[in-house]
Amino acid sequence: MNHTFTRMRRLLGIRANAGAPPRFRRAELPSPSRQRSWPLLYWFGILLCLILIPPLVFSKMMSMRREMPRIKTIFGDNLPATPWHWHYNPRGPDKLTWKRYLKIKQCSLRSWIFPSPPTLGSLETRPKNTSCPEFFHWIRSDLSPWSETGITRNSVDMAKEHAAFRVTIVKGKLYVEVYYSCVLTRELFTVWGLLLLLEKYQELVPDVDLMFDCMDRPHIKKADTYPATGPPPLFRYCSDKRHYDIPFPDWSFWGWYETKLEPWDEQREKIDKGSALMEWKDKIPTAFWRGNPDVGSPLRENLLKCTSRAEIQNQNWGIQPTGADDPSKLENQCKHRYKIYAEGFAWSVSFKYIMACGSPTLVISPKYHDFFMRGLQPWVHYIPVRPAQICSGKLCPSISSAVKWGEGKPSQAQAIGEAGREFLLRNVNMNNVYDYMFHLISEYAALQTFKPVVPRGAQVVTENFILCLAKPGVRSLLEKSREAMKIGFTPCVMPGRTDVLQDTDWEAKEHESSRWAENKC
Repeated sequence: MNHTFTRMRRLLGIRANAGAPPRFRRAELPSPSRQRSWPLLYWFGILLCLILIPPLVFSKMMSMRREMPRIKTIFGDNLPATPWHWHYNPRGPDKLTWKRYLKIKQCSLRSWIFPSPPTLGSLETRPKNTSCPEFFHWIRSDLSPWSETGITRNSVDMAKEHAAFRVTIVKGKLYVEVYYSCVLTRELFTVWGLLLLLEKYQELVPDVDLMFDCMDRPHIKKADTYPATGPPPLFRYCSDKRHYDIPFPDWSFWGWYETKLEPWDEQREKIDKGSALMEWKDKIPTAFWRGNPDVGSPLRENLLKCTSRAEIQNQNWGIQPTGADDPSKLENQCKHRYKIYAEGFAWSVSFKYIMACGSPTLVISPKYHDFFMRGLQPWVHYIPVRPAQICSGKLCPSISSAVKWGEGKPSQAQAIGEAGREFLLRNVNMNNVYDYMFHLISEYAALQTFKPVVPRGAQVVTENFILCLAKPGVRSLLEKSREAMKIGFTPCVMPGRTDVLQDTDWEAKEHESSRWAENKC
């Protein structure tokens, strides 16, 4: 019988003690030896970390300290001043702090992940085959020393002793090898302009390798002897008839932080509005100049004496603007019928701001030119003042004669001022500045006899790296210039090749006859 019930329970899946309360097994306690082993391993791991981590941290810090003197940036970090034009660099050699070093590393990592911010430039179209301004002709003239031989790698390397930095563009990326610091933020804003050029025209910009000096006076003398491959090609902001240096748009077109100047198109509009507050005939009937005479310029030093028919003011850029009516603001310096342009240590960046007022500009014996000045015509865009090499006692009478001529022929004088202002508006807007950069680099690249490669000491530079490392005031100007950039169309078309350029260059006009009586020294 029991056997039968047992079989039935098995068939129904009923356990023998199903109705009994569940039985619990006694938990097995770990042995005392296992209890002691885990704390021992834990403390052993901590001890091992305390032994190994400090040497690793110390080794890493020493490696970083050894790297710090080698960190160089376009902001001037660890860079000596240019030996041909000394200036104080607050970020010079041995001045890199740990905080700055870590910030550079942080910005480098961030720019590696996100090279460029989203494009903010406004879309704009213009007719295809739009002709470039006539002064673009001078690009080929400036590059003519290499038209037969081409530009060799050796020629570029020769220019290194005169350069502050090297620019290499390969496959749309910008690489910079820095040698010396530049005054203030010149180098930074120049490189920023090149980055915006790459963003604007992208794959249209060819691979190129060039040397750039960011100081004032040209270096590559025509009187010197050079190899058969030609003189070393060197880019800079100005040149003259005695040098081979290649003029390139200056840094202030993207803003000038130290003098509180906005990017060029915005600053020009401010000046234009300031000038329009008063009609030309109602302006003060004298000439006006405001600038820094302490730049080693005999012209400016003598200009301080010319107060009979001119108002001369010493500009102290160390004083910050105090408000909308501050006289140091350029839009508040258009209250005179005549403006004076006087070169400083070399060419002066002030020229375009002076001419933008719309008053006739009295240009005193220029020796240097930038990239657009050679497109100007005397007695059309400006009034030439040539006091016979600035002879003693001749400068002030020459300025007085120019003012007297303008007062005697007000309609002609006013037309000259307006023509100068219009020239800047039509030919030197930021679209044409980028186009000049593009065509100059393209013509230069076409002469290269080698394929550009990234130099060993060069570092890739991106927009995000600069924006990350720049202080707030500088970053604001950089972002403004980027937002103002117009994208979405092709560059203007270069004028056709000409065998002989008309000899209307800036310096040659100095020898033209004056339209008023002037005694020679």
